[in-house]
Amino acid sequence: MRLQQLWVLIAVLIVTSCPTPPSSDPNGANTPLRSAGCGGSVPVEISQPSAEQLVSATATVEGYASDAAFKVWVIVHPSGAPQQFWVQEQAQISTDCTWRLTAHFGEQGTEHAGQYFEVMAVANPIPELQLQPGQVLSRWPGAQFASRVRSVKRR
Repeated sequence: MRLQQLWVLIAVLIVTSCPTPPSSDPNGANTPLRSAGCGGSVPVEISQPSAEQLVSATATVEGYASDAAFKVWVIVHPSGAPQQFWVQEQAQISTDCTWRLTAHFGEQGTEHAGQYFEVMAVANPIPELQLQPGQVLSRWPGAQFASRVRSVKRR
């Protein structure tokens, strides 16, 4: 088995075996999570935007990682574009393991208005990818850890 395939298999196993983080909603709705701080039980998570939130062409994405040494990248995927996964800037993790960055959800203007986008954070992507801001991938990148995918709608 090639090293890249092994990394992808490990990432899939890790993501599928991670417990669902607690929600503040007793009905289990996908609500923003509070930072578990460094050493939390969830390796990487997005806290904002919340699921189904309306976003502008540029919007703040924030979250947390369980380790300040993680290399966290945010990926935006326009629904209906099967092979377009847009790499955003690498997140700068603060000492309390939270991070925040500005992500792009399509072009300015009305071209992408009303369109749904998925957003995911990945921690420690496989080295062979050499992620760069603005890069377009054909699928979600393999990584040591990945957040749950959030679906948002463009204003």
